[in-house]
Amino acid sequence: MDLKEAAEFIEKIAKSKQSFDAKNFIEFDVKSIASIAAIDGSSIKLLDAGNFSVFLVRIGYVIVKHGKIEKHVFEPSIEIVENDGEIDKIRSKKEMSLVDKINAEIILIDGVPEEMHDNIIGISKKTGLKTGSVPLLYLIKKEGDTLLPAKRWFYKIDDVTYAVKFHPYARFAFRVDAIGNVKEKLEKIASLCNEIGNIGYPYPLAIAHRIVEIKKEEADYIKNRLKSHTGMSEQEWENIFYDYHEYMM
Repeated sequence: MDLKEAAEFIEKIAKSKQSFDAKNFIEFDVKSIASIAAIDGSSIKLLDAGNFSVFLVRIGYVIVKHGKIEKHVFEPSIEIVENDGEIDKIRSKKEMSLVDKINAEIILIDGVPEEMHDNIIGISKKTGLKTGSVPLLYLIKKEGDTLLPAKRWFYKIDDVTYAVKFHPYARFAFRVDAIGNVKEKLEKIASLCNEIGNIGYPYPLAIAHRIVEIKKEEADYIKNRLKSHTGMSEQEWENIFYDYHEYMM
């Protein structure tokens, strides 16, 4: 499609509507919480040989107890995979391995938890939920903001999945995966969603994201160290990991 057709497609998505049962949009308030933890992970590709890739993965967590913040970051690990899609599963397993080490009333996970537990809640920064070609959360938030303007609300999508607006003036609703007394848990999480830079998103998760993020400079440093440890010649290294795009002028 050309530029005009692409623009028309996006405009059509933006104008999409869907009917939702108004009674399924539930308003909720705010409750205090004694302790909450947030786990996140980060990964970046170091090298691509075509039939395998080398990634750097780092995980960490944040605990907030009575307003005090504890940060825990682990040394990054090098992971070699045949399929790039495997790295998300590896990172997720590493994140879930931290759950038993953490003592907190609620544990937030970035994304959808591999295993559902009563005190674990997944909050996704991005989700592929859709109806047809239209992002489902976009449609739900548009309806929710019409029915409950300037309110906190949640909408149940299925048995464990919800669309949640954590702050009355949040720009976005998030996918949340949880079990148990979900309304009470959302009320407690909402008490941590008032940070000016992340209105409507739990600040412990925002902090966890920042402390595990792997910058390009760090990835380049590890890549060069890995290369020096192999004892391979420059030509051998390039023959395995070359990308001819880098040689084209």
